[in-house]
Amino acid sequence: MRRFTKDYELVTTTDGKGRGKTSMVYIGSYYNLDIEAAAYRTYRGLAWALLIGMVIFQIAAGFVNNRGMYQMYVAVPYVLCFFPLVYLSAGALKLPSATTHLRRDQAELSLGRMKKSGTALAVLNGLVVLAELAYLLLFGTAAELQRELVFLALMVLVCAANTLLLLKTRAIHVNIT
Repeated sequence: MRRFTKDYELVTTTDGKGRGKTSMVYIGSYYNLDIEAAAYRTYRGLAWALLIGMVIFQIAAGFVNNRGMYQMYVAVPYVLCFFPLVYLSAGALKLPSATTHLRRDQAELSLGRMKKSGTALAVLNGLVVLAELAYLLLFGTAAELQRELVFLALMVLVCAANTLLLLKTRAIHVNIT
């Protein structure tokens, strides 16, 4: 949060009794989102719904008892997916209710965080899907195919939901006023 310190200034005011009260006042630039208010409300609802779905699918994929998760090249990217998923959740929870007159920390800690963590999640989910496909091609047997396909389908659902959210988020531009 240190990078936002130059956007604020300490102001001391005195009340009627002569006591000083120190408060922080925002002095930085203001930001506006280049989207209509109704479309932004729809976007926020979609973002939260997709995020809840991604968390459920990601956790459910971990409960599938498939042999591919015993391989390090599948399990490690799968576990690493939770880090950008947490940051994506934090960004979605910090989405401002208004689209105009936003402070820099509101713009960067919501949409900026969602763009960066969504991209990282897409890369890691892609690695999980590719590693699972490699496992299926090299070591997969017909007996375990059903569980492997359930795991793969859940990870593809997470990847698809993340891609949709990432495309919607990247379509929103932030303007400095």
